[in-house]
Amino acid sequence: MIEKKISLLANLPEINRARGYRIYDSNGSKIIDTYLDGGCFACGHRSENVGLSIKNEVSKGCLCRYPSIYTQKLIRHLRQLFPSVKKFYFFKDMSQLTSSLALPSGVAVESVFYSGEKNQIPIWRPFSKSSELLLDQIAYFIPNLPRSFDDFVLLCCNEEIELDAGEFFLSASSASSLIKNLSFLRKKQNSFLKRDYSEFDNSKVVFDGDYFFIKSDDYSEVFLEGLERGILLSPDPAVVNLYPLELSQGENDGLRKFLRLVK
Repeated sequence: MIEKKISLLANLPEINRARGYRIYDSNGSKIIDTYLDGGCFACGHRSENVGLSIKNEVSKGCLCRYPSIYTQKLIRHLRQLFPSVKKFYFFKDMSQLTSSLALPSGVAVESVFYSGEKNQIPIWRPFSKSSELLLDQIAYFIPNLPRSFDDFVLLCCNEEIELDAGEFFLSASSASSLIKNLSFLRKKQNSFLKRDYSEFDNSKVVFDGDYFFIKSDDYSEVFLEGLERGILLSPDPAVVNLYPLELSQGENDGLRKFLRLVK
């Protein structure tokens, strides 16, 4: 009999609502979210004006993945974020991307921090120092962008490459919400990268910009201890966490104290 692996997220209580970098269970208890669904909510839950943008497009019935007035506007916003990128390709999922790139078996998407290995597709993260250094050195990368209405994968190409990619569009509701989040990202990037994490040098917590992962012999214990303290870590030790921007002084002190205690 094959034993089914249960995600550590199964230990998370039922979540009733989310605001910023905090999630709340049905009893109203607050949990600081550093997992943020693999960084897809780097702008926080319910980031500014995104909900209104989605509501406006949904009210128009713009839910299908068709070209819209936002298609080219989204590309312009992406070019502001990635001025050296020559071509943006949208895919419905990773399997479509990997088949379009005709990647050999064994090639995987980087999950922690890019190490330069040839069998990895690097991920660009908006608040990572190493990501900025890599932008001009790699042929293509996947940006870890804030989640929008649709699921999709974006491939950014710095060089002309042969790619068997058909046209794939985001719905107007998804494209408009992503535009809002990209504007938010550009405003917040400078403030994120100015914070000091030197107290964690030579510890079990490894930082790259504002992202961190935890090297522990018993990660499950660390994850559960975090939940006890009202902190949600990534359920997978190979997936990075993001140190939230908007925390109160007490929340910041509590999160740093917990990370200092990790063994």
